[in-house]
Amino acid sequence: MTSLLPLLRLFSLVAAATTPVASTVDLPKIIECRGDMADFFDLGRKMGPDLSGAPLGWKRIEQSNPLITEFEVPRPIKVFGRSTKRIAATGSGLLAILSGATQEALGAELRLKPVTVTPSQSILARIVTQTADDVATTTIRLNVSKLVTHPGKVFAGCEYRVDVK
Repeated sequence: MTSLLPLLRLFSLVAAATTPVASTVDLPKIIECRGDMADFFDLGRKMGPDLSGAPLGWKRIEQSNPLITEFEVPRPIKVFGRSTKRIAATGSGLLAILSGATQEALGAELRLKPVTVTPSQSILARIVTQTADDVATTTIRLNVSKLVTHPGKVFAGCEYRVDVK
């Protein structure tokens, strides 16, 4: 299993030096797993060489979970029928941070199944697409989770993963 964060960072450094940054990104498309690997890598380029999100007008939010980087976006986005201005980036995905939703209800709505349940974390998921060749397996997976570091919040979004064989 390989984290995409170093690859995203490298790609964003190279692309930032050669490509002008567009000011918009279709966040709902990426978060709702309607995008593909190219969309996810393009997001990394547009976030800037340090993945700060500053070129997109994102404000980084300090929080205690070392596995996510939390941002506030300039305008609310609508994902899964809900509105939010908070998103979280992980090493391999992008999640909306939702208030007023429960993991169970949203998971049922999106037809997700439990994949991880521990005292500190609960993840429901469904593979949207998966392709494999001689080099790697590429998986796009829809996730809904809750974390003890964010009580009352539900994280919903998409994981874009490449596992090199």
